[in-house]
Parts: sequence; C-alpha cells; structure tokens
Amino acid sequence: MLVLTSWDDGHSCDLRVAEMLAKYGLAGTFFVPVENREGLPVMNGAEIRELDRNFEIGGHTLTHRYLRRIGLHEQRHEIVEGKRVIEDTVGHAIEGFCFPGGRFDAGVVREVQDAGFRYARTTENLMFKLGGDHWRLPTTLQFYPHGPEVLVKNALRYPKASKFRLVLERVRERDFSKFVENLAMLCARSGQIFHIWGHSWELEKEQLWPSLDVFLRCLSSLATRSLTLAEVVHAQGTSGKQVRT
Repeated sequence: MLVLTSWDDGHSCDLRVAEMLAKYGLAGTFFVPVENREGLPVMNGAEIRELDRNFEIGGHTLTHRYLRRIGLHEQRHEIVEGKRVIEDTVGHAIEGFCFPGGRFDAGVVREVQDAGFRYARTTENLMFKLGGDHWRLPTTLQFYPHGPEVLVKNALRYPKASKFRLVLERVRERDFSKFVENLAMLCARSGQIFHIWGHSWELEKEQLWPSLDVFLRCLSSLATRSLTLAEVVHAQGTSGKQVRT
C-alpha cells in the first residue's frame, strides 16, 4: 500500500505533525498560505524552511481565500503571489497547490495551471486511487472525527457509487479511530493508495494527537512505500497511470 499524507493551512503545529511523520518514516506534503485571513496563525519563514528540509511544501494562496467567491484578477493575485512568496521563502520552486476549502471550478484550475503549478489537490474523500487528473487529486479521508453525514455530503459533491458502501461502514462503526484503521486495512488488502489529510490546528484544538500517533503507527506497519504528492505525480508521469503500490 502506498501511503500519502497532506496537511493544510500552514499552522505552526504542522511542525509537530512533521515530527510524528518522521517518527514513523512517512512522507508528507504541507500546503501553506502566506497568511490566513480567517485569523489562524501561519508558520514564519524560519519554520517553513525547517519543514522544507524533509517534507514537501505546496501553495495554498496568499491569504487563504476561497477562490470561487472572488473575481479573476483577485484569483490570479492570490494564486500567483502566494506561490511567489513561498518560493522566495524556501528558495526553490514549489509544484503543488491545494484549493482553500476545496472550492474550485474550471476557471480556478486554469489559473493554477497558468501560475506554473504541476498538480492540485482537492478535498474529495473516500478514494483509494489518484486517477489521471493531476489537477483534481482526491484523498481517502480527512483525519477528523466527522460523522457519516459529512461523508455523505462529500460523496454527493463528488459522486461515485463505490463511496456509499464506505459511508455505510462509518454508520456501522461510530468510533472514528476504528473506522479509519479499518479503512486503511481495506486499502492495504487491495494494494491501493491511502491518502490521509488534515489540519494541524484542528488536531491541537480537539487534542487528536494521541489518536493520530496510533494511526500513523498503523499506517507505517501497512505501508510498502510513502511518497510526497509531488513524488507520486512524477511517478505517474503525463500518462496518468497508477504508480505501483
């Protein structure tokens, strides 16, 4: 099983996530805005550079604005300037972008492409494959104890028949820790891709660190490989063929 992890919003608690990933030999991609207009703190330059030493840094706009809600000029400014500032901070080009709030349309995708990114990640859940569209990369699950109703909304937003069986599993298994472990075991048996994502500020707010530690240990025991999102996109190449797990 190939394991991917990605983390949004650039909170300073990302450094704690990075320590835990390193502890279990797992890769991670961190999508970092320059600032967060919603009031959440963002890592400073030294912290971002520290994270960049061993993990992938991606773009998440200039101020974490939901791009579908603003005009084309503002979209372009948020995407391009966010990329420029983060690249100036780390001293090299970044390849990945994550849509704030998971909100995007075809026009937003074009702006991300034109800005020079190589791929973009969505908030689509309950997927064990990345597919061939590098501009709409899905995930398997957010590491947060959402109830089944949130998974239903996500499945309706990104409809695929296979997802609703997994939603039923969440209805049956109300314990989130057991549910996410069962999902990882299912993925391992089928030899596919498990992509966990989350927000470190939520982990801190809800004190989910012990649960994350247990789960990352589980993932490490099941993983045959762990890559950053840029690495798996490179491995897939332009053909979009699934990377071997």
